[in-house]
Amino acid sequence: LADVGGGDVVIVIEHRRYERWLLDARDRARASGATLVALTDRALSPVADGAHYVFVVAARGAGPFDSHTATMAVVHALAAGVAARLRRSAVARLDAVEAAWAAGAELVDGRR
Repeated sequence: LADVGGGDVVIVIEHRRYERWLLDARDRARASGATLVALTDRALSPVADGAHYVFVVAARGAGPFDSHTATMAVVHALAAGVAARLRRSAVARLDAVEAAWAAGAELVDGRR
């Protein structure tokens, strides 16, 4: 968040418990001029307050824990849409991220 400013997009994801640190980070991003996208469990959640775009996703799971399946589906759809729109620059950025992960040997991909 130290570098966030106008022209940047910040996606804020939170369900039900609404942690204060996340709301504070959202406020800092908004104050810096970033466009805010909220993914949350209800339209009137604190996370949605002040967001430019709000996606309401189902979060209740069958057991005692929230499910993030719907949230991840929306995140994947947003990422695919951004990548399709940015095309070449998105490919270059994603390749750079993958190269950084590979250089640091951070991922285990089945090869030894």
